[in-house]
Amino acid sequence: MRLIRHMLFMTNLKTASFTNPTIPDSGVECSYIVEINNLNVCQMRIDFEVFSLSLPTTTIDATTTTGPGYECHDDAFEITGDLPGDNVPILCGENVNQHVYVRVNASQNVRGFQMQFRIVGRGNRPTLQQPSWRLKVTQLECYNMPRKFKEIAILNTVPDFKLTADRDEYLIAPPGCLQYYPDRSGSIESFNYNRGTGPYLGNLLYAMCFRRQQNICGIRFTASTFQIESETNGENDGDCQVISSGTGTGDYLLLPEAQSSEGTRASKWCGSSMTTQIVAVMPPGPLYIHFRSDDLVKDAARELGFRLNYNLMSNCN
Repeated sequence: MRLIRHMLFMTNLKTASFTNPTIPDSGVECSYIVEINNLNVCQMRIDFEVFSLSLPTTTIDATTTTGPGYECHDDAFEITGDLPGDNVPILCGENVNQHVYVRVNASQNVRGFQMQFRIVGRGNRPTLQQPSWRLKVTQLECYNMPRKFKEIAILNTVPDFKLTADRDEYLIAPPGCLQYYPDRSGSIESFNYNRGTGPYLGNLLYAMCFRRQQNICGIRFTASTFQIESETNGENDGDCQVISSGTGTGDYLLLPEAQSSEGTRASKWCGSSMTTQIVAVMPPGPLYIHFRSDDLVKDAARELGFRLNYNLMSNCN
């Protein structure tokens, strides 16, 4: 159905919250323009405190068993603008407590970006859940000065920061990270994890990064849910990229040179391979993992996604 209303909001506050307006039955386009607060701002973190849109869907031809990957055909959330580096994927479904990072660079005339919700009308789509959202946007400032926050490297808890720059330092993500987890422990989920029922979106490729303090040697992951599409009986490395038809690249979670509690060594994990194992990653460089999904889905495939609990390790023996 054609959208007949367009709502526009603007802000340049260092921290701002955006809550859904009343959604008309005919649908709406709701845009938020975020302008940088000052020239020191280099990143913006967007926390999805509430995020519930229609679920991603796919279409499979009646004569085949393979179709395009899950996409946001009804409601959609999109970030646009002249942004450097990686773009945020178009999102929909259930993403409460998720977050994304957007990089800005005032020196390159990148003074902000636009967030847009495109909501289809519910007048003739009563089965779709009602859309709702509350987004918190935090503008993070980078400073060209020596690090003066040595306590970050030795404390297990967040220091009692006094200055804005101190608080921002803790949240600044490494380059190329769509998501960043600075705490020593927590959990991560695939987009539209939806309490373990998924499905995750197709055509994704993004990195999730973790804060590497001086005494950290790796990360330990335990899965409460792990189900990523796999076409073979194997569930690691090359098996995750075997595609029987189409132009897909395979779906997998990449954990560089990981080792499981059962002795498996692999970097690419798919199927249900992580469900019953503890998996440790002990790379020499940045702490990160990344997720890839292709543009194909099979009618019998289980593309539910993942939820992993993580703990940063200071003893990797």
